[in-house]
Amino acid sequence: YLYINVTDKAGNKADIEQIRYTVEYQEPVAQIGDTKYLTIQEAIEACSKTAGETQTTIEILKSTDEEFSTYEGQNIILDLKGNTIGCSNSNTPICTNKGTLQIVDTSTEKTGKLESLNGTAIENKGTLTIGDSSTEIEMEVPTIYGKQIGIKNEGTFNFYDGKIQGTAPIQGNVTNT
Repeated sequence: YLYINVTDKAGNKADIEQIRYTVEYQEPVAQIGDTKYLTIQEAIEACSKTAGETQTTIEILKSTDEEFSTYEGQNIILDLKGNTIGCSNSNTPICTNKGTLQIVDTSTEKTGKLESLNGTAIENKGTLTIGDSSTEIEMEVPTIYGKQIGIKNEGTFNFYDGKIQGTAPIQGNVTNT
């Protein structure tokens, strides 16, 4: 708490002798380079919408419940860093991708996941890549879980690493594995 004594210009005390302020601190959940953001969507908004082949990496700093969307023209790597992006109160997908989005987990813990407890985890209308195409295959991360649908694909979908779970883990075609 911060206490402030209030006086007027003449030095007289006001009727209110103390004012109590409560300051809430909200921790950032995402980071691009040295810049931190309070939401994943704020970080996405900071990414170029005409990126072409230039990728921007968004690192997730802590687990969060949030829905977010990428835009056509964006080229983003979302590094879960061992954190969970979840949504338990909505039937809206956690992630709606209209750009180019690659989801990875570079943490040593290998616990990164997107988890929708009600509906679809990811709706893809652009180019979605889960993992990377290196020779080392990660069977467990990133984890994509949707109670109904893990990934609903209406675009290009490259599935290299991780696991996808749901009543219907993948709805649509997988382009590359």
